[in-house]
Amino acid sequence: MTKEEILKMAAGEELNELVDRHIVHPLEEYPEWRLVKSFPGYSFDIGFAWQVVEKMRRDKSLLYRFGLALSEMSLNQQYKTRADYIADLMRWLCPEAICKAALLAKLED
Repeated sequence: MTKEEILKMAAGEELNELVDRHIVHPLEEYPEWRLVKSFPGYSFDIGFAWQVVEKMRRDKSLLYRFGLALSEMSLNQQYKTRADYIADLMRWLCPEAICKAALLAKLED
């Protein structure tokens, strides 16, 4: 999967599955009982997204790349007002952005 493909993804089942398989339960430790059709709502529920943040915090190099990915996603914008900046910052702190940044960080792993 490429950076562009990750950034184009919408919140939903496909993004949730990628996060579950590659971040929360990496393939090498993926338990058989997790082979289900529905995955937790990492990309739209902050409670589940926080599990992703906790996974990032356990690995310093991954955490660094995670922070860079979040910053890069928001710094590509031009702001007319401080309110626009704050609104965009909040958007990038949402579960969908957390998931995308985690996957981007893992791409470089």
